[in-house]
Amino acid sequence: MKCIIVDDDPAQIELLTGYVKDISFLELVGTCVDAIEAIAVLEKSEVDLIFLDIQMPKISGLNMIRSLDNLPQVILVTSSEKHAITAFDQNVDDYLLKPIAFNRFLKAVNKTRNSYLKQKPIKKTPESIFIKVNSVLEKVRFTDILFIKADEDYVNVHLKNDQILVSTTMNKFIDKLPKSEFIRVHRSYIVRLDKIEKIDGQFLLIKDEIIKVSRTYKEAFFTRINTI
Repeated sequence: MKCIIVDDDPAQIELLTGYVKDISFLELVGTCVDAIEAIAVLEKSEVDLIFLDIQMPKISGLNMIRSLDNLPQVILVTSSEKHAITAFDQNVDDYLLKPIAFNRFLKAVNKTRNSYLKQKPIKKTPESIFIKVNSVLEKVRFTDILFIKADEDYVNVHLKNDQILVSTTMNKFIDKLPKSEFIRVHRSYIVRLDKIEKIDGQFLLIKDEIIKVSRTYKEAFFTRINTI
């Protein structure tokens, strides 16, 4: 989760920055000393979570929340229990009472992350691609692809019982493939991982094709495959 810290107290920013760095799923993208600066950051950056001090000059944290149309997850920071009660009327995820202990911080961010994951839409991995063949777009399922081979100014898509010659580059084609299912093993080859039948040293066997894993792609390839 990408987060920002908004607080006019440098010591508080330093404390929270240290806490954020200890949480693997948090990424600090900025710190702000007032609401005006924070609003500017929100307009130009993707932010999932705000650690927001309530009592600040010019615009309070609560007034900042009221001014935003698309509100990220919010954890309010306050030195007053009274403000903490008010916080929940603003539809925030949690509050932290100063001085902030790390275990309380951890509880708040875990709660907020769970809420964030429930709200975040799940991106469905595409299952196919349309390939232009003689001015007609043909649907090809990714599971039907064995490997892709460079062929001069074309790429040759090898299927179980067919081949399709496509006028494109290997770099452009691999960008259209699910990264979890395909990997480049040579400047001239992209393979579907679950179609590999045998690995002998630096050579792969897919159907009747023997494919060499080049030095450039060797480490990345052997990191991806499941071995025992």
